[in-house]
Amino acid sequence: MIRINRSLGSLIRVGFDLIIISISYLLINLTKKSISPHDSQTLLIVFFSWIVTYIYFVDYNLENESLFKFKLPEYLKQYFIFSSLCLFGWLLFSPPENLRFPFFYFFPIHFFLSLFAFLIRGNFNSIFSIFEINSNSILVLGNSSIIKFFEKFYSKNMKLGRLVDHIEISSGQLSNDASDKLINELTSKFEMRLINQIIVATDPKNEYLIQGIISLAENKGIRPSFVLNFYSIFKRDFFTLDFYGLPVAVLREIPLDIYSNYLIKRIFDFLVSAIFIILLSPLFFLIAICIYMDSSGPIFYSPIRIGKNNSEFRMFKFRSMRVNQTSDDKMRSAQRNDSRITRVGKIIRKVSLDELPQLFNVFIGDMSIIGPRPHRVDLDRAFQKIIPVYSVRQYVKPGITGWAQVNGFRGPTNTRYDYVGRTLHDLWYIEHWTFSLDIYILLLTIFGRKTYRNAF
Repeated sequence: MIRINRSLGSLIRVGFDLIIISISYLLINLTKKSISPHDSQTLLIVFFSWIVTYIYFVDYNLENESLFKFKLPEYLKQYFIFSSLCLFGWLLFSPPENLRFPFFYFFPIHFFLSLFAFLIRGNFNSIFSIFEINSNSILVLGNSSIIKFFEKFYSKNMKLGRLVDHIEISSGQLSNDASDKLINELTSKFEMRLINQIIVATDPKNEYLIQGIISLAENKGIRPSFVLNFYSIFKRDFFTLDFYGLPVAVLREIPLDIYSNYLIKRIFDFLVSAIFIILLSPLFFLIAICIYMDSSGPIFYSPIRIGKNNSEFRMFKFRSMRVNQTSDDKMRSAQRNDSRITRVGKIIRKVSLDELPQLFNVFIGDMSIIGPRPHRVDLDRAFQKIIPVYSVRQYVKPGITGWAQVNGFRGPTNTRYDYVGRTLHDLWYIEHWTFSLDIYILLLTIFGRKTYRNAF
């Protein structure tokens, strides 16, 4: 019944948003007389795009603590997906006579109307919560820190239930006699007051206690839940997922593992790389001519690099060094005043123009605009031996620029400070990724002073 009520509340929210879309559409028809008010195909495309966007976002998830707290980055991310789907569906499915639909008018109107509605919806939470009543009365069994955690959680999320009682137990393994005493105490509490859910946080070795609680709870018609307490083993944060009914503990939560986040980043990479390839094509041609005239050899340099999931790919760069190098030279990172760098190479490396061909790597999906910078294969192998968590960088695609680079960690990695600092910045980016963070890094890459500190 609770799930049905929650679903009803979510449907009301979806309906509310679809009404906002309809109002925006009607306003466009009133201001643009050339658009037929009976044109329903484009409106259906917009409806469908919004529903698809809704499926991939958690704005309507009633178990989310921050459901009614407005977050501009999340809203912008959702709207970016929605508008992209609208334009794609409009171009793909609309007949030629409907291609006059003024999306450039629709999006601003709908954006501000829905933004206003989002804020109103948050302030009038009670209107929607009528359909989301949760009468769970919960008892928690665990150590003091676990009890404090659930007390704080349910005080902020009263819709999810009420913590009415608790039993504090010590950590570690319990004897059978101690387990029997706990089960007897639970029995008396179940008979004294109405409890319909128990949350148990105990050592997995306490099988006797766990089996006893399961038998007692199900006998009394109470739902038992068990906290997977692996903190004593992992000594760090982790999260769990349901793998076809099997609970799995995952040590690193990567935001880009969420499909909606991955999709946003991929659409952003595809569009930005395509736009810049087109706009900068004259500059590409000019640099290519300069390289050709300056020194003999190919225009492009395409070394092998390690990408996502330890896969190799060929990375494109404008050649900035002389071709006739010894094997030792090829394994040596560029240094300041390096004799191998050509005259044109000094100019394009100073402002990172030698990296521009990597836009093609981004376009075909080997790289991202923002991400950890790929190193030479031999450096990768060496850093794996020195830094145990170095290969975590390969959980995501490498980038043209990254969080480490805009913080001054670019150029040669001659000292421990250089390669450890770069790795730690990359790991922080991977675990804290947001779309707004990518935009921030992109702006710092263009305008930040630290970005060009070690450019040579």
